[in-house]
Amino acid sequence: MTLSYKQLAFILDIEPIEAARKIIFVHCRTHGLGVPRTSHLIRDYYFKGSDWPMEMDVEVLSKHLNLPDLQMAIDDIREKYLTRQGTKKYILCDYPEKELKLKLKEQVRMPSVLASLLKPSDVEFIQNEWFKRYGITSGKLAAVTK
Repeated sequence: MTLSYKQLAFILDIEPIEAARKIIFVHCRTHGLGVPRTSHLIRDYYFKGSDWPMEMDVEVLSKHLNLPDLQMAIDDIREKYLTRQGTKKYILCDYPEKELKLKLKEQVRMPSVLASLLKPSDVEFIQNEWFKRYGITSGKLAAVTK
C-alpha cells in the first residue's frame, strides 16, 4: 500500500508540507541522494512539479521514519473510525456543522484525505447520515477520492 503526503499529514497530524519533507527525505535516503534542506525547494516541487514522489510505500516510510505502527494506524482508521465516539461525532456532527456555517450547502464535502483512508461503505454511511441530519443530497456530499 502506498501513502500520499496528504494522507501521511492526516495520520501524523502535521502540516502537508512537513509530510512532503518526510517523503522526500525517505526518497533521498533510499536512493542515495542529498536531502534538500530549504523549504522553498519542497514548495517549488509541489507547485511546479519534479521527479520526486508524492507518495511512497507504507513499509518504506515506516522503516525510515521510525514509525513501526504506521500500518496499524492506517488499519485503525480504516476499520474503527466510525466506532470511536470522538471521531464519529466529529465526522457526523462537528465537521458538517462547521462547514455549513462557513460555506453553502452545495460545497460541503467530506475531506478527501479521510475519504481515501476509509472503507467505501463507511463513506456511504457518512453521506447517508449527513443527508438524514442536514438534508443535503448525497450527490453534493460526494467524497473526492483517489
